Amino acid sequence: MTHVAPDTPKPAAAARLRALTAHLLGTQLVSVLIWGVSLGALDVLTVLSYPAFKDSIRQTLSHMSPGARALFGIQGSGTTIESWLALNTFNLIAPLALAFYPIIMGSRAVAGREEQRSMDLLLSNPLPRWVLPAATVLTMAAGLLAVLLLFGFLTWLPAALVGLHLSAGVTSAAVLNLWPLCLCFGALALLCSTLVRRSSLAIAIPGAVVVAMYVAEAIGSTSPSVSFLRYLSLFHYYGSAIEHGIPWASFLTISLLALLLAGVATLAFYRRDIYA
Repeated sequence: MTHVAPDTPKPAAAARLRALTAHLLGTQLVSVLIWGVSLGALDVLTVLSYPAFKDSIRQTLSHMSPGARALFGIQGSGTTIESWLALNTFNLIAPLALAFYPIIMGSRAVAGREEQRSMDLLLSNPLPRWVLPAATVLTMAAGLLAVLLLFGFLTWLPAALVGLHLSAGVTSAAVLNLWPLCLCFGALALLCSTLVRRSSLAIAIPGAVVVAMYVAEAIGSTSPSVSFLRYLSLFHYYGSAIEHGIPWASFLTISLLALLLAGVATLAFYRRDIYA
């Protein structure tokens, strides 16, 4: 009598999600180092330049109009190390630059794989459709946290070495506050990646939204007649955590918006005709 071997049990969906997320995270190690070290190096220079500019900051700010201060996101006195970092990094360069880390990842999740003709290889595995967008979002979230951890350490370390009073708690709040904002733009890129066929377009659309929102916040801050534009921008709710702490209501709201966009992206991926 011939014995037929039983079918090999298929791994549970959660196990597939963990496996794909671990694989995607492995591909992000170099990117995490590049982004974290690059932003951290910028803050090393910013921190080390603070003593040289400390005496002239107050005089410079005294001649700036309220509109100009709002344009550059100057909320504090500008004379403390926290205000100096807010002015030079956390209110402009960090959120604008770091938003593109998850944007690039989200744009490549679907449209990028189709362009590279690698979607058929991925979907040949027994993966439910929701696993790909879910694993992409988890990878974005974990990768961003790794970048922020490295960025925060390279911000705090030079301040500690030169005797500046920049606490680890304040630094942690400053970098953590970037997490939901950047993740939200990454989820938007993932949604665009499920709706368009070109990864360049999936980058361009959320990239334009990032710039438009920053401009809306800047113009709304300087011109009362168009101040309503500020409420359309995520940067208005981002705040200045390094000076005033994390605005938890905004933090949670933006996080929920990121989850909502990720959910819509998952539904769009289910309806998408895949060009392998």
